Amino acid sequence: MGIRQDNAAGHRRFAVEKRGGQDSPGRRNTDAEKTSIAARLRSQTVMTLEWIAKRLKMRCRHAAANCLKKITKSRD
Repeated sequence: MGIRQDNAAGHRRFAVEKRGGQDSPGRRNTDAEKTSIAARLRSQTVMTLEWIAKRLKMRCRHAAANCLKKITKSRD
């Protein structure tokens, strides 16, 4: 893995450990925790939406993008 992937993987590991070690597979594709992790990864790393969606098992990059749009709209 490259430096960027190591950094992003570290962010994801931290988020998984923070919620008690539960990993993503048993959760819905649009789960609120997955979405918040995706938003954090997107803002703090340079990883693509495709990579984030694959790692968090969010179906596809389009699902991840739609979840992130909903978050940004709710913040405004």
